[in-house]
Amino acid sequence: RDTPLISLQQEANFGSGPVYSVAAFEDGTVVYTGVAHVDVIGVHSFETEPSTITSIAQNAQIPGYFDWQDSYEERVITDQSTVITSMRWEDRFKRIVRYEGDPNTPVGVVRIEETINRLVTNLLG
Repeated sequence: RDTPLISLQQEANFGSGPVYSVAAFEDGTVVYTGVAHVDVIGVHSFETEPSTITSIAQNAQIPGYFDWQDSYEERVITDQSTVITSMRWEDRFKRIVRYEGDPNTPVGVVRIEETINRLVTNLLG
């Protein structure tokens, strides 16, 4: 299988924050891996409409995903999680590392994370 079209990784914080990852492929396959402090633990694969995945990628480009910085890691408040998203579209690849407390993060980055999380929530039921 080729690289995911979109991915999201929620890393651990010092407390009981959720730890999981999501990889969504062009063919509509979504692989969720729940690691800790989530309702569903383990690796789970789902099928959805391929257009669901491509529309997330297309909508991420509108506010400028490929133009944003690669990292937003200013730590104003400690003990928050790091969230990593990535996107592959046509001949471009971008990976953004975001510390949840960084005030400089474009709101679009957070919205993309929320969209991916909604997709997973719907698939997990």
